[in-house]
Amino acid sequence: MQAKIDDLKTQSTAGGEIGVKFKADGTPSATIQGGRHSVNLGDKTGYAGGYHNHTPSGIPMLSPPDIDQLLGFARAQGNYGDPTKAYLGMVAPNGMHYVIQFNGDYADALTSFSDDQLNAFSKIYKDIEKDLTDLANNGTTYVDSNGNLNNVGAEILFFKTLKNMGLEEKVNLQRIENDSIVKTIYLNSGNQPVSVSCL
Repeated sequence: MQAKIDDLKTQSTAGGEIGVKFKADGTPSATIQGGRHSVNLGDKTGYAGGYHNHTPSGIPMLSPPDIDQLLGFARAQGNYGDPTKAYLGMVAPNGMHYVIQFNGDYADALTSFSDDQLNAFSKIYKDIEKDLTDLANNGTTYVDSNGNLNNVGAEILFFKTLKNMGLEEKVNLQRIENDSIVKTIYLNSGNQPVSVSCL
């Protein structure tokens, strides 16, 4: 899996999205070509999850269509499988690396969204990102030195997006640090993201 993820990291700085699906044992699919800011991983039957890259001009966090694809991987586990084995990862050129895992039951995985609904969620997602990166409103709280979302901003964006999609507590978020330490992210009582290292 690592070789494929490294390919995605390289692609993230070049522009254009690509993706790959993985079977439960880590066997990868062929690389799937996407567009400027999206990649459709297609039929998910027989696969536990997938990965894709975002680009220098993209938002460094999993988007509503990405979350929808996670639901597809969860459904692909079947009514008698374990939908919580489903995952979707994303790497971005600024070193951000996130993985989401399904945390609901099979009935939750049956949630499906129309293209119109996903487009509406995506518009809200972009509006939230624009608000978080507004220096006049938030200063540098949610941005890095280049004015792009930092980890805190990206994680707030993700949790707000989950809430908008009616999927609170149905999807877990993990951040993979550059030293490969995995941290689970959750919201505290003040709706701020906090991280806990996985053992």
